Amino acid sequence: MAEAGEEKDIGGNVPRDTLIALLKKKDKDLKVYESKLEKIEDRYIKLVRFNKILHEDRASFLRFCSLVIADAEIAFEEAA
Repeated sequence: MAEAGEEKDIGGNVPRDTLIALLKKKDKDLKVYESKLEKIEDRYIKLVRFNKILHEDRASFLRFCSLVIADAEIAFEEAA
């Protein structure tokens, strides 16, 4: 039998304190990665919104130019 001060091995030969320390480290790492993921998702959402606005602005500009210039779309496609 184990005495009061003696540690029991859990899941093989790994002491309980070591497993607890590893779990705490993994939990801390998980929180760090979740935070980084959230920041990356926020940047991605901002980028997608910005690109959507740019595409809308380009479409509006091409509509305006088609009123002013006969072959506006061709002229701007060749320039790009």
